[in-house]
Amino acid sequence: MSSDVLMGSLGTLALVLPALGAMGIALPWLLRVRLEERVILRITNAVFSLTFLATLAMDAVFLARGGAPVEFLITDWIALPAYTVHSAVLLDAPAALMMTLTGFLAGLIGVFSGNYLHKDPGFHRFFVLLLVFASGMMAVAAGGTLDIIYAGWEIVGLTSALLIAYFTYREAPVRHGLRAFAVYRVCDVALLGAAILVHHHSGALTLLHPDALPPESQLLVGGLLIFASMGKGALLPFTGWLPRAMEGPTPSSAIFYGALSIHAGPFLLLRGWPYLEGLPALRWILGGLGLATALHASMVGRVQSDIKTQLGYASVAQAGVIVIEIAAGFTGVAMIHIFSHAILRAAQLLRAPAVLHDWFGLAARLGRTPTRHEGYVERHLPAGLRRRAYAFALDRWAIDDFGRLGLRQARRLLQSLDRVDQRFAARLAGDPAVAAEPATASPEGGHLVNDQA
Repeated sequence: MSSDVLMGSLGTLALVLPALGAMGIALPWLLRVRLEERVILRITNAVFSLTFLATLAMDAVFLARGGAPVEFLITDWIALPAYTVHSAVLLDAPAALMMTLTGFLAGLIGVFSGNYLHKDPGFHRFFVLLLVFASGMMAVAAGGTLDIIYAGWEIVGLTSALLIAYFTYREAPVRHGLRAFAVYRVCDVALLGAAILVHHHSGALTLLHPDALPPESQLLVGGLLIFASMGKGALLPFTGWLPRAMEGPTPSSAIFYGALSIHAGPFLLLRGWPYLEGLPALRWILGGLGLATALHASMVGRVQSDIKTQLGYASVAQAGVIVIEIAAGFTGVAMIHIFSHAILRAAQLLRAPAVLHDWFGLAARLGRTPTRHEGYVERHLPAGLRRRAYAFALDRWAIDDFGRLGLRQARRLLQSLDRVDQRFAARLAGDPAVAAEPATASPEGGHLVNDQA
């Protein structure tokens, strides 16, 4: 067996095992067959153990090949004599690193969650979503064409929103899950648009050949990829959803917003690097977004009062730094940063429930309450400026207020366009009542409702 075939087989195995495990747990659930917790844990642990071993073996073959990537065809969506659209898997250094990280951390979270969610009513649902999420991350990591990347991207977003809303009997988690899902949908449109543009100009769905596109289309695809990465990467102005995502169970917070999902945005930028490399303007914009996000998250995170929200903002700050590294062209450094930060932040979030225990233990050993010393630049600020900066950070830079204002205006515009569409359709159908109505403006936004022009 050649090394190409061996590496491709191992990569495919790592790609499909989590999906098969999810089906193995979900089918009895759908058929009203109740699986015991120990059975669910055994299936989950076996799947993630095999997945992790497959990624390690794939890494060994990859290194033995001298780091040469492997790309292989999965299927042809369209196969005509002069026109073909195919799906492919690309196993290169970023894919190998991300797939190994996913296999390891998903398995770790699976083991931790067995005790954490013991006897919880949603135990079965959690592990199904965890396995589905792992399959989505594997698709994002290994996708050589945009159709596979997009499918994995949507799976990651859906499972993320469902796990934020895991505690369905409480209003706040459900509301925050919907908020995260709305942000994902807005930004995911850009990824779909990039895929359509790439296919329109090149006849393929790969991101490896930007020269097949005219310069203006390269610029547009690069901008769309940046916008698509802003949702899951929680870059400004889309940072507000991530700290609220901590309403979900601690294990899902660790793997989604500390380890893997938060890095899906920067990873997409690494995949789209051929479109960004030769466009300094886009790289400056990307670097500015990363810098603004890092400053915002660092400042706002320092005034938060609970550990999970602080760690959430710390993850956002590091995502901003990773984006700066990518914009500067340090793609290798960015991959190492993703790998190390994912492991550290997952460990911190898993340890978060024990922080109060550690705090009181430290106080008992010291014989007094530990004091928190001020640090960073606030020690050198005048008292008045320090108070204003604190209030500004506590208000999260008023990002939420601007977001609500933007959503209201967008809703009014869409409602007006919907009225125009309905009246135009009615006139086409020959409705005399609509045809006789004069043009009116929307009372909400002043937009034309019945366009008689």
